[in-house]
Amino acid sequence: MNYRSFATAVSRANVSQYVTFAIAIAMAMAAWWALSLDLWGFDGPGAGLFPLVSAVVALGAAIASIFLPEVPGLSLAPDDTNATVDPAERTTFLVYGLCMVLISIGGFLLGFTSTILVTTFIIQRFAERKSNIASLFFAVCLSLSGFLVFDIFLGVDLPQGPVEQVVDQLING
Repeated sequence: MNYRSFATAVSRANVSQYVTFAIAIAMAMAAWWALSLDLWGFDGPGAGLFPLVSAVVALGAAIASIFLPEVPGLSLAPDDTNATVDPAERTTFLVYGLCMVLISIGGFLLGFTSTILVTTFIIQRFAERKSNIASLFFAVCLSLSGFLVFDIFLGVDLPQGPVEQVVDQLING
């Protein structure tokens, strides 16, 4: 089998269904793994509750997409094979992808508040195309409210950065 005949065979096959089937298998394995963790503890949700719920929701979406392809909005097959992606949509996708990486790495380097401030500003400014003032206002409100609710009121151990260290010094003297 040469390359051209292989490419033709793959393009004729419904690759999206194979990928969706692989995702369904991975989510079933993730749900099985999450069942081995504590779902509930003495003080609230355990380490396995969120992974189990996430895996079950993703598994349900994958199964629905496989078995109900004719339902609008559930099919992974493109409606028009010649359609192009709008550059604005591509930019939005790239900004969200970049911010996902930034949140993962930035939490350890900058702490919770600074990372949420920066990523929220980037998302609002470049993905959602809001003004600088509106983006900054929303980012400050979200990061400070997240810090107050989770760190101060609920006592969740958030990644420590310069902002958290200054507030801790002010509170603890």
